[in-house]
Amino acid sequence: MTSEFEIQTVQERQFRCISRHKGSGEAWNTDIPLKLGGLGFFASPADTLAAAASSCMMSMMTFLAARKNADLTGMKIDAAAGGEDGMIRHLAFRITVPLEGTHPLRRVLEEAAGGCPVRKSLHPDVEVRTEWVWK
Repeated sequence: MTSEFEIQTVQERQFRCISRHKGSGEAWNTDIPLKLGGLGFFASPADTLAAAASSCMMSMMTFLAARKNADLTGMKIDAAAGGEDGMIRHLAFRITVPLEGTHPLRRVLEEAAGGCPVRKSLHPDVEVRTEWVWK
C-alpha cells in the first residue's frame, strides 16, 4: 500500500460527501439515497462502486484492444448495485461493445473485463451479473 493518499473525501453537508483526486483536482459528490433518508441528488456510494468497477473493466478492455489495433470507441457499460441489510449483494453490468460478436478478440476482451482488479477485489458473496451486447 502506498503511503501517499490519492483521494480526499470531506463531509460537505449532512448526507453529502465530496471526494477530490489529489493529482487532477477533479471532484465528485455522493449522496445517501432517498430511500434511506438522504438527498438522493448525486450517485450513492454503492453507485460509485458500480462505476469504479465499470471504468476498471472498460480500461482493461480498451488497453488490450489498443495493443491489438482494435478501436472500442463508443463502448458503454450500464451498471447497477443492489442489496439489502446495509450490504451490497449484487452488481449488474450490461456491456455494449462496438464490435461484431464474431470478432476474434471477443473472448480475450470478455476475460479482460473479468480480470479487472476492482471487480476481483469484491467480496466473493457479491453476485456479479454481466450481460454482453456485441454490435
